[in-house]
Amino acid sequence: MRLLIRTDGDTIIGGGHVMRCLTLANEATARGHHVEFVMAARLNTMSQRVRDSGFKVHDISPSSPPPHDPAGPAHSNWLATSWQEDARATAEAAQKFDPDWIIWDHYGLDARWTHEVRSATSTAQFMAIDDLDDRALGSERVLDQTRMSETARLNPADATLTGASFALLRPEFAALRPTALAGRNDTVTRILIAPGMVDGSGLAPRTASARRIS
Repeated sequence: MRLLIRTDGDTIIGGGHVMRCLTLANEATARGHHVEFVMAARLNTMSQRVRDSGFKVHDISPSSPPPHDPAGPAHSNWLATSWQEDARATAEAAQKFDPDWIIWDHYGLDARWTHEVRSATSTAQFMAIDDLDDRALGSERVLDQTRMSETARLNPADATLTGASFALLRPEFAALRPTALAGRNDTVTRILIAPGMVDGSGLAPRTASARRIS
């Protein structure tokens, strides 16, 4: 099977989207599948991290500044260029790679993008990794790994994978789980603050200060 993954990570977006996609890509590769990525080619992105992990990355050239999209998602400013140009570049990569699935993890994209890419890659199916549920996704599958409630998504798909059972966590976390559980008791003595691999808003020290005050 061939998987094409569209995601981004930088000092604004954070690194979680890329890291969970890398987890999926590494596991897929270990099972004999072929994976390539499509990512924005701008400064301070995580595309080199993906390349260093052994995956080919198709670059999306940025525009300066990216055009305003009043009809777009709330995070459309996370894109390096217009959604139309993003779709064109992704479709071009798909035509070269001929994927069975296009997996995308990006709050700045929506069903308009999916429809545009699909029109140029009629055989590929789409899976969106999304936990916002704030827009139509236009995908056959949706992975919502942080959704804990039983309520249905506002923007469902033919099949929705929800909850921690589908969490894209690296194997290291599973390996350390027995040790972590063994060290637990009823008293909280240590707290891990993890603001998404970057902390442009300075949330970590503010949270630590609030903890000391309380």
